[in-house]
Amino acid sequence: MYKRKLIFKYIFISSIFTTLLLCVVTYTGYIKRNFPENIYITEQSNTTFNLSVPVTGSVYNSSVNRAGNELSADFNQEVTFISGEPANYNMDLKLFGLIFLKTVHVNVVNEQQVYPCGFQAGLYLKSNGILVVKTDSIDSVYYGAVNPCADILTKQTLFFRRRQLNSSGICDPRSLSSALFV
Repeated sequence: MYKRKLIFKYIFISSIFTTLLLCVVTYTGYIKRNFPENIYITEQSNTTFNLSVPVTGSVYNSSVNRAGNELSADFNQEVTFISGEPANYNMDLKLFGLIFLKTVHVNVVNEQQVYPCGFQAGLYLKSNGILVVKTDSIDSVYYGAVNPCADILTKQTLFFRRRQLNSSGICDPRSLSSALFV
């Protein structure tokens, strides 16, 4: 009888330990996947993160000797990065301050602005369908230069779609998108 209780106690304790280990491994994988590889911060600005995860990070300049130049951040609370001049930093993330997760690159960059400019040409154009003037590539952070219309929009498909639009009487954006991407 005593031996049987001991076996059940051993199985119970080992199942609790296995469950806790599985939870930690799953949570570690979740944090690794959802924390970004790169963080971009504009120069001379304050950027605040409120992630509420039990992760600590030690931030250091990647071009300077690491000894004595580290700052720590606890992402379980609100963290504010105060940036200066453009530079590159690394941040080593640890779960519960113990388990190494990954290194995140923090880049302080110059602020970029877009100014609309040009002149009005004074053209007025009526169309019985959709007029595509130009399809061009878009610079994506993850995929580089991407042209989403490269294989969709050509002269033949535009003519066919235009006829389809004229005969179907499209009157709202939802019906337009369903007619374009059948």
